[in-house]
Amino acid sequence: MNGCLGYQARTGLDIGFTQYATCENAFYTWAHDTALDELWAGILQPDYSDGGIYPILLDFPFSVDVNYLAQFPYQNLQLPALSNSRIPNPNECVLGVRAYLELAHEWPQYAVQISSSRIDDLIQVCTAYSQAVQNANSISNAGGILANQALFTALGNKYGASEASLQNVIQGNGGIVAQFTGNPSLKLGSLNLWGGPGQQNSFVPAAFNSASTPDCSGGSAWAMPPNLVSQVSPLVRSAEQLGLGTVSLCLSFSWFWAGTSLSGDPYGNAPADFALGAYQVQGRQAGALVFAQTIYGYSITDPAHQVLMCMGQPPLRTGNSEIWSQAVCADEYNISLLLLFDHDQSGRFSMSDA
Repeated sequence: MNGCLGYQARTGLDIGFTQYATCENAFYTWAHDTALDELWAGILQPDYSDGGIYPILLDFPFSVDVNYLAQFPYQNLQLPALSNSRIPNPNECVLGVRAYLELAHEWPQYAVQISSSRIDDLIQVCTAYSQAVQNANSISNAGGILANQALFTALGNKYGASEASLQNVIQGNGGIVAQFTGNPSLKLGSLNLWGGPGQQNSFVPAAFNSASTPDCSGGSAWAMPPNLVSQVSPLVRSAEQLGLGTVSLCLSFSWFWAGTSLSGDPYGNAPADFALGAYQVQGRQAGALVFAQTIYGYSITDPAHQVLMCMGQPPLRTGNSEIWSQAVCADEYNISLLLLFDHDQSGRFSMSDA
C-alpha cells in the first residue's frame, strides 16, 4: 500500500500502467479474497455448540467472528442463517476498497483500462456483509420489512435457560454457594454471602458469654452486664465469627462528688452528700477499640465523705431486657434505693424509693 498510493507526490514520477496494475490487483485481492480468509474472517469449521460460544467470542474480535455469527442461527438455533455465503471482515474489506478507489482516483487514465466488473465484484462482497447485518435485525416479508423476532426470541430463550442453569449450579441444593457456606472451616454459619459487612448477625463473641468482666486497671472482676452484646456492631460479631480477631472486654469505674444538700436527702437525712459514678465497658479486637459503653449512676454518700454507699459494687439485680437498666442497693441508713442508669451517656438520672 505504501508503495502504491501517493506515488507521484512522493517520487514526482508517473506510476506507469504496469505498476498500476500490480497495485490494483493487490488492493482488489485484499478486499475480495484476503478479507474473507480464515485469518481475517474466521475458521471454516468453528464449534457452534453452547460450550464453544464463549471461547470463540473471547479469542477473536467481532470483525473476525462475522461468519461464525452469521451461521450461528442455523447451526445452533435451527433458524435461517444470516448469509448463504461467506462474508468478509468489514474492516479489511473497507480498507481494501478504499485503497482501490484512491488508486483509481490518482490515476484515472489507467483505471479506465481495467474492467469495471472488478468494481462490481467488490461491491458484491461488501454488500453481502451489509445484508447479513440487516438480516440480523429485520427480514423481508411480502415486500415489507419485519423485525427478526424469531432470532431475538430464540437468543432470549437460550440466554434465559443458560442463566437459570448457572443460577442452579451456584445457588441450588448442593451448588457452589451451599458447598462454600457449608464448609465448617470457613465459620460462615448463617452469614449471607451477599448481605454485606453490616448485615445483622446473631453470633455472640465468647467474651460476652462470661459471667464476669475483668477490671481495666487489674482490680477485681465485675459482674457481666446482661444483654451487653446487643450493643455490639455486626462488624465486630462477624469478625470474631470468621476468626479475624477475638473480642476482649474490661470495665472501669470512676466517680466524683456531685455536691451536698443541706436540706437532706429524700429520706430526711441532713446534710446529705451526693456522688456521680460512671461504669465504662471497653471492647478491643485485634488491638483496636471496637466497642465502648458508658453507664452513669447516682448515689448518696456517707456524711464523712469516706464511702460510696451504692457504687462500689456492680449492680446485683437488673431489668429484664435493658443493659444495667436499674440496680437496688442500700445506703448507710439501710434505706434501699432504686438507681436508674442512663443509656444515652447524657448524665441524666432519677432516683426513687425501692
